[in-house]
Formats: sequence, C-alpha cells, structure tokens
Amino acid sequence: QALVFSQVCYPCLTSLTQARVLKRRNKGGKDILDTDVFTVNEDFQHKHFRVKINGMQMKETAEEAKGTNDKVLTDRVHAVDACLVRTMKSRKSLVHSELISSVFTQLKFPVETADIKKRIEILIEREYFRRDDEQQNLYHYVA
Repeated sequence: QALVFSQVCYPCLTSLTQARVLKRRNKGGKDILDTDVFTVNEDFQHKHFRVKINGMQMKETAEEAKGTNDKVLTDRVHAVDACLVRTMKSRKSLVHSELISSVFTQLKFPVETADIKKRIEILIEREYFRRDDEQQNLYHYVA
C-alpha cells in the first residue's frame, strides 16, 4: 500500500506544494519524505477564479519504456513496408543503397537501417521483391 501511495500521492503533493496551495513544514529538499507534514496555505490567493495546477509526470521505468518502444516499432512496420513497396513499384528496379535512402527521405519518423533491411528480406520472402541474379544488391519489383 505504501508503494501505491508514493506513486500516486507524492506527485500530487509535489504539484500542490510548488503551486503554494500546500505548505510543507520540514523543507528537506525536492523529494517528499514519509516524515514530511503538509498544511493548507490559508494565505493562498490567485488572480484567476480557477487555478490550473500541473501534475507531475510519473517517470517511466526501463521495461515500460522498452515495451512502449516495441509497440511503436510494430505499429510502424506497416508504414515501412508500404514505403518500400511504393518506392519499388514506381522505380521497378533499385540498388539497395538508393532504396534505403529513399525510405529515409519519405518516412517522417526515425528508423534504423537494420529494421529496413529486415523488412526488405521479409518482402522478398513474401515475393513482393526479388534479388537480381547477377547483382545481389539490386532489387526488382514483382508485380
């Protein structure tokens, strides 16, 4: 229960203290301790009828950030595939480096070269593209 309290209430207490709605008796630093005592600031006044207090953002753990990044990458796979197919469909044949640079210029989000290479290999397996018989770095669009 203490962990849930600290995750939910500490950011709210920090926001209310920074907005001077609450007073903190022992000012030990920025972090709120279990021993801190808060009182309502009776002298608090603001020129507006309503006061907007910004909530503190919870820090994302490393595994949550990794999970979020994985979900984003799986969502972007379709955009990368569509960009590759669109480029190859318009050009019919393209060298690997030109295909990669074309994808980088068309996509609005950052993408790794390794991810594009994986998507090219998958599209070759699904028979959207094929490699040239003589030049391994040349791709042909299969209609």
